[in-house]
Amino acid sequence: ELKALSLELYLALLDKDSEKISKILLRTGIPTRETNIDDFKQDVRKIVNEWYGATLKEVRFPHMMHQLFDSCISHKIKMPSDLILLAKALLTVEGTALMLDPDFDFVKETKPYVENILKKEFKGKFSRNNLLRRAKEFKDYTTELAEGTAELVNRLKRGTIEIDISDTD
Repeated sequence: ELKALSLELYLALLDKDSEKISKILLRTGIPTRETNIDDFKQDVRKIVNEWYGATLKEVRFPHMMHQLFDSCISHKIKMPSDLILLAKALLTVEGTALMLDPDFDFVKETKPYVENILKKEFKGKFSRNNLLRRAKEFKDYTTELAEGTAELVNRLKRGTIEIDISDTD
């Protein structure tokens, strides 16, 4: 899970895709009632745009990740501790590497490892067994969704559901 998430976030950072980065962080973290999603997305755009004109060599990915996680914290989005620790570790590794070699290029150095992971990830993705397993998972998910929706409709009809709607303006 952490490997797949890290890889997905790394690729979104490479693409400088602030919308995808926001979605990944919101899907991974747990927003609280105090979280303003639009403000959070705006902060992510701002962080990504700071690096937008920079070349891949100039972009300090671990630093950008650290900024993004700081934004999650300030917007009251609870992130998994293992992901925060990974970001801190990458920041430390990059800092140490830059001290030893000021020309250190994080993307250049990590690219072969990421490509290797991608090759392994996609190698069996389209096998017959994998497609059948995913089709079953999709069927199970849609069945669960339909059952949950039916239960929600029944509760609405019986009047046994409470909805708290607050105007945040």
